[in-house]
Amino acid sequence: MKKALKNRKRKIAVFANGWNCENLASCIEGVREGLKGHETDLYVFLGHDGYGFEEDVIKAEMSVYELPRLSDFDGVIVLASGMNFPEAREGIIKRTLDAGLPLVNIGSRDERGISIYTDNYNGMKALADHMIEEHGVKDILFLAGPKDNDDSNERLSAVIDSCREHKVAFGDDNILYFNWDVFAATEYMRKNYSHGEKLPDVIMCANDNTAYFISYVSEDIGLNIPGDVRLTGFDGTVKARDFYPALTSVTQPFDRMGRRAA
Repeated sequence: MKKALKNRKRKIAVFANGWNCENLASCIEGVREGLKGHETDLYVFLGHDGYGFEEDVIKAEMSVYELPRLSDFDGVIVLASGMNFPEAREGIIKRTLDAGLPLVNIGSRDERGISIYTDNYNGMKALADHMIEEHGVKDILFLAGPKDNDDSNERLSAVIDSCREHKVAFGDDNILYFNWDVFAATEYMRKNYSHGEKLPDVIMCANDNTAYFISYVSEDIGLNIPGDVRLTGFDGTVKARDFYPALTSVTQPFDRMGRRAA
């Protein structure tokens, strides 16, 4: 058995959600870099399940994760932070463990395998501290992801703690949950800020993608960023740096996490 394994290419399965496309591309490139010099093939199983879809569409998209027979593989990497639905991630993890394979989770903590993740809390805490201390913001609107999403919740906790330490008022009315649904977020902006209504000092988004769309719709309804309202994200994507106006964000090194996973 050992001799047979030595003489064949190893196979690694990567499971991810395609909606998180830029982070995914960076992570996959990191995995590929990490595998250079090794006789290993990479297989990527990509779903596009998202909030707001019909239930049968969601199930159909998640069925991609069930395609591979994991006994044919030597290891599994899950880009867990981009998985919208816990049941999808749980199904992959259970099948991996049942197959007796090594498991690496990128972007989430799970004791059943190796976990590689960003320090969400301290990254967002530094950003919130900066906005309060350097820009004097007093009214923060936080656009969160799903209520059960660890990444979003850790980032929100950091904003709450920063506000408490700086004696800045922050309550339930300062938090809006959009389940990463950028279209719902833009509709909220159109409905609430198109007619000269009072704006928060800063809109802090739990990810860059939401921030992009808030910037788009703000220009569309006649708001200036950062003149009328400041805007921040989280991910530090290439697009954030190239965006106009450039988006203040916190970088997640998905390329390095991919190399570590490999």
